[in-house]
Amino acid sequence: MWLKQEGFVFYSSVKLYDIVMESLITMFFRRSLNLEVLVINGQHMFPKVTTFLNAMPGITKLKTLQFKFQRFENYNNTNITELMNALTPELCPYLNQLKIKSYLPNDVNDALVNIIKSHKNLEKIELDSSSISRSIIVYNIPHFADESTVREFFHCGISDKIMLIKNDKNHKQTAYITFYQEKAAIIALQLTDSIIYDSQITIKSSAGIDYIKIFQAFSYIGNSLKELMLQYTDFSKISPDNIENISKCQNLVRFSCNNCQGMTLKHCTSLSKEKLNLKKTRNYRVKL
Repeated sequence: MWLKQEGFVFYSSVKLYDIVMESLITMFFRRSLNLEVLVINGQHMFPKVTTFLNAMPGITKLKTLQFKFQRFENYNNTNITELMNALTPELCPYLNQLKIKSYLPNDVNDALVNIIKSHKNLEKIELDSSSISRSIIVYNIPHFADESTVREFFHCGISDKIMLIKNDKNHKQTAYITFYQEKAAIIALQLTDSIIYDSQITIKSSAGIDYIKIFQAFSYIGNSLKELMLQYTDFSKISPDNIENISKCQNLVRFSCNNCQGMTLKHCTSLSKEKLNLKKTRNYRVKL
């Protein structure tokens, strides 16, 4: 099942959208005897947690949970957090795979850590920061600037996605931009404090997966975790002590690092402190 922000009801009809979304999901959950995979592709107007919980069998047979969405600060993440907090072993006893492929708000990061700690049968975790490393947030853009203005300003690289959010209180806009290449995002960050028309802008990186908290939680699933896949992880922001928790997963048979960077000899030493039973490893384009 996929939950996407693209819909067949205009976003201006928020109330109507909520009613239609809740009705459709409720009908689906009441007939879903074997729903095993839930993919959440957007946080815009995410259904209330009661929509998932009141219709049975619903998500009681869920095995795989995947999040893939970008940061939109003006939207409310409460419903997502409430859903993740509700995914207890009592409700979803068969949950064994987590796939996180995009931005996570801080409160959702904490909820994700709680899922890892409480579900003792997790076998596979995928953490992908590819879109985060290519994303920036631009604050204080003049209200009359449009998307073409923003694209022309960031001449450091052609952007893949741009979303402008208006702030009626200060008559400014915030832009959420994802570039095709990480290098373009790094260059764009250097343009902070520049001027667009008469307004001084501020540019920041998008917040992403909290690897430190998640790695610390691995000590709770040391007997169950079999596969760990990391993509675009920056190990320079993670201490070797946190990496050591991976080595405590005694049943880990597959460990993959794709397009990661910042790994040092100390990280490798921490990984080897405990004897692992790896049968397959993959290090593709790892920058030391």
